[in-house]
Amino acid sequence: MKTKLIIGLIFLSFNCFAQKDLQFSNAFFINLSSGKVSNFIAKDTMIIIPEGKIWKITSARVYMTYDNRIIADKTSLYLNNQIIANMKSQFAQNTDPIWLPAGKYKLLLKTEEKSQEDGRFKYISFISGIEYDVSNK
Repeated sequence: MKTKLIIGLIFLSFNCFAQKDLQFSNAFFINLSSGKVSNFIAKDTMIIIPEGKIWKITSARVYMTYDNRIIADKTSLYLNNQIIANMKSQFAQNTDPIWLPAGKYKLLLKTEEKSQEDGRFKYISFISGIEYDVSNK
């Protein structure tokens, strides 16, 4: 009897999916970097997630270098005006997942560094994650 119950639970568990309407489509990696800063904006870009897709950002990182050395400073990565990674120590990383439905999103790499010297500062950030196809079941 116990064996039948265990086998039944195993088969039942194969039919339970937390993300049953999502299918893996692609992994993505977006890198933003800049050596020149204008109005404390190091780099900005627009990302577009097409209809029928969802992105799960699994990691976001931001850091700043000066003469090719990572230094601590106030540099942030924004997604539609919300900080998703903020540098306060040697580097900053966000590993909380962020789910993005289809649409347009602005990524902005911004600094509060006021003494940019002849492009010696370089601001670097990236996001990585997984793209899913959304099925209409």
